Amino acid sequence: MAGSKITIHISERQMDEIKALVSKGEARSVSDFVENALTSAINSTKSFDELLDESLARTGGPPSAEELAWVEQVLAGVEPQVRKTSRKRTAA
Repeated sequence: MAGSKITIHISERQMDEIKALVSKGEARSVSDFVENALTSAINSTKSFDELLDESLARTGGPPSAEELAWVEQVLAGVEPQVRKTSRKRTAA
């Protein structure tokens, strides 16, 4: 993947720790480690709504009215009626 070259400043201690991880084979390179760290930081700042939308997109969309009614019964402590669903869900 083509990328952009940037300059960052980190402490010598952090650089030593990253280089040690690369030496142990726990990171492919310093650049790879930094890219993975940035990806994690970016993903952790996503809003809950964005994460929910992505999850729903991967698992078949938002719950149906029937599914919501079933959840409400469970949360209310009512024995839910057995429901059959024709919609196929996919694992994330």
